[in-house]
Amino acid sequence: MYYAEKYVIINLVKNTERKVPELSQNNKSLSELVKKLLDAKSVKYTISSVICFVIDYTILLLLEKLFKGLGFSLAMELAALLSFAVSSQINFHINRLWVFKSNKNILAEMGGYYSLALVSFSVRTFVLMELFVRVMKLPTWIAKPIAEVAIFVFNYFIQKKIIFKKKEKSEMKPTLLILAAGLGSRFGGDKQVSHVGPNGEFLMEYSIHDAIKAGFKKVVFVLKQEMIETVKAEVGEKFKGRVELQYAVQDYSSLPEFYTVPKDRVKPFGTVHAVLCAKDYLTDPFVTVNADDYYGAECFSIMRNYLDKLNDGSEAAMVTYILKNTVSENGSVTRGICSVENGRLTRVDETGGIAPENGRIISANGEVDPDSEVSMNFWGFHPDTLKIMKDYFNDFLKALTPDQIKAECLLPIMVNDMLAANKLTVFASPSHDKWFGMTNRADKEDVEAKLKALHENGAYPDKL
Repeated sequence: MYYAEKYVIINLVKNTERKVPELSQNNKSLSELVKKLLDAKSVKYTISSVICFVIDYTILLLLEKLFKGLGFSLAMELAALLSFAVSSQINFHINRLWVFKSNKNILAEMGGYYSLALVSFSVRTFVLMELFVRVMKLPTWIAKPIAEVAIFVFNYFIQKKIIFKKKEKSEMKPTLLILAAGLGSRFGGDKQVSHVGPNGEFLMEYSIHDAIKAGFKKVVFVLKQEMIETVKAEVGEKFKGRVELQYAVQDYSSLPEFYTVPKDRVKPFGTVHAVLCAKDYLTDPFVTVNADDYYGAECFSIMRNYLDKLNDGSEAAMVTYILKNTVSENGSVTRGICSVENGRLTRVDETGGIAPENGRIISANGEVDPDSEVSMNFWGFHPDTLKIMKDYFNDFLKALTPDQIKAECLLPIMVNDMLAANKLTVFASPSHDKWFGMTNRADKEDVEAKLKALHENGAYPDKL
């Protein structure tokens, strides 16, 4: 792997010394200086390299002794190969997640990393080590560090400038992920493709329109198979050329092999599974929305700014809504009641049976503060969070019993569990827009009236 040596560290110290007077002139504290130094990629890279060098070096010496009966050359090559296999895995993940905090696709990065690593390994093992040990007669414990030093700097710059280089804002495609594969059981049909706008628009079209205005570059639909052609014809054609469009299907075929679907189950497996069904298209930070919800334009601008700042899969974002602005007059709803402190989400309580009653808002758990912040599935995620989701969903399936034919794996519950496990930090900001949507059939008329008013007030053009 790519290991630090004495001259590299000396150079880092010299560079640091040159920066100290400048920092002092700016009245920066010692703690600020230390933080800046520790955040420097070169220092982090050196630390990562030293850790992996120790692992690699230790394994090499142990295995060389273990394989000594095979002859010098074969023993050295086998030992080097196995020590490399272990240390390279560790080095890749440390460099990607901690050193460079890359936001690119992990598979592409892994391909580039191991291509570079194999070249480096070959040069080190079959050229430099052979030269130092066989020709110059140096012992292995001296030859190994010298060989590592020879390629350390080169590998650092290749990783920094090419392999783990962060996407520039202009290269990123912030993505709108529309969840549209639900059964619509309370609505009594496919509400996702119900014409509700004054010109026959689907409700999801308003989210697409607002997302494009906010700078989103790609839209991914998660649909039932039978809805794809309708959405392509009525929505895809309208927005073709204005934004990149992709279509994913949520069905049982995407479930892991270890799980057998109960024969009586007809319900989808929830919003976490819906997101995972689109994972192949989610290569950039993305936001989730329900196809049957209207969110307002403000939230897309808020979320667009958040997505640029997500460093890795441990960070997420959300936009909250005020509970009283999200209830239905035509039946009860389920909402994720949010606790937010200093701009960060601390807890989500998925609460059912929420409905207005005599000027109050009640739920299955009792009365609820009408000014509570709630989740409306407006979540922003880094693509690396998909790994967390996949593991979480697999655990969900493993815990299901055969009689749980309606159980769903839901985003708010997953987020809350990840918060409790300290695996996720969620930045939260409120929206001042009034949400509306179609939970029940009776909601449709109200939605139509509100959309008509928005068009008449100039919030939207005559035709989206």
